[in-house]
Amino acid sequence: MIGKLASNMTTWLFRNVTLTTVIVAVCIALLAESASLAAEPTEGDRIRIYESGPLTPQDFQAAVPSGRDGLDAWTTTELKFRYRYETQVRGRRATARITQVEVDAVVVHDQSWNRLPQDEDLMDHEQGHFDLTQIAALEARLYFARRRIVRTATTPQRATQMAEDELNRRMEEFIRELKLRHEEYDRVTNHGRTAPRQKEQRRLQQQQLERLTRQWQDVQQATSRN
Repeated sequence: MIGKLASNMTTWLFRNVTLTTVIVAVCIALLAESASLAAEPTEGDRIRIYESGPLTPQDFQAAVPSGRDGLDAWTTTELKFRYRYETQVRGRRATARITQVEVDAVVVHDQSWNRLPQDEDLMDHEQGHFDLTQIAALEARLYFARRRIVRTATTPQRATQMAEDELNRRMEEFIRELKLRHEEYDRVTNHGRTAPRQKEQRRLQQQQLERLTRQWQDVQQATSRN
């Protein structure tokens, strides 16, 4: 289920053209080892965005469950995104355009737990899951910065629904791919217990983060110049 908040609605009238711009906030929930769509989270102390810093013991606020399945920690993260769309009506045809998509990786405190928060190796493994989510967020930012979703229908409502459906479909593709990456990360490293493989996976993740961050910075600079 996808939760939505609509705000900042503005309408401009141009003779026989009606142009409406809306900003929508949407949240996709992602567990460290699995992924799924979810209703929007409560803001505030419940979540923290990736850019505010690496994981700390304070990020793990859920109680350690009795049935841990041999795990020492569980990190719940989310891909949280906002998007802006415009609708135009010309005669009997309506067009909806997704003009901007913002994607962030966040950690959800009250769904994350850690039995050994002072264990640096365990924290490094959990940080790897958070890094994978940030990698997906950067990939999604780049994807939508380079592409626009446009749909046309007989009514603005139908055109908007079609555009939103396509946006959600593409975000679900990022989620499915990210779920596989989490599973592969745990499989290869044995949940961080195999030190040489853990070290190699973290090296590869850092390389990806650096490359994607540079690309995103280039996009932002190019946008600011236009």
